[in-house]
Amino acid sequence: RFKSISWGEVDSSNMLVMKDINVVKALKKAKAEGTGALDHVSKDNLIEKLQDWAQDEVLFEYCKHPNIMPYLKDIIGSAGAKAMHTMMINKPGTLQENMGQRSSTLGYTCTNDGWGR
Repeated sequence: RFKSISWGEVDSSNMLVMKDINVVKALKKAKAEGTGALDHVSKDNLIEKLQDWAQDEVLFEYCKHPNIMPYLKDIIGSAGAKAMHTMMINKPGTLQENMGQRSSTLGYTCTNDGWGR
């Protein structure tokens, strides 16, 4: 489903589709220089995050998966859960070789004390 959304084959007007700015900049630079260095990058590698996809009937099936529900009940103590915010993060490994670290992991780590470099 992610690929269908990335390629514009499915209506995504009810969700936020965020591109990875570092990939976009690298593609623009490669195009301007005429190197074609990143010609292999597909549209689904441009997308870094999908947010607010709870209204997408296919993606929301993953939230309702029977293997997920017991953990959800353990966390919130009830079967009456509602989706408030949904996010999918795309991390294509093949781009890391060509571009270094992805923007979402650029030198930041998350600990119990919060975010730091």
